[in-house]
Amino acid sequence: MSKHFKIYSAVFPILLKDGKILLHKRKNTGYMVGKWDLAGTGHVEEGETAREAVVRKCF
Repeated sequence: MSKHFKIYSAVFPILLKDGKILLHKRKNTGYMVGKWDLAGTGHVEEGETAREAVVRKCF
């Protein structure tokens, strides 16, 4: 029997303050290290809603 593919969900919140978007430089992730990214981005964990993931990642 063949293996089924897995779908990964991610959240990409845009955090604004005084009309500016909050960014951060990626580090220690093993993926695109040193590149700019939206703050609070990340995968949705199993059994978690997108809203719960945004809260967890932004915290």
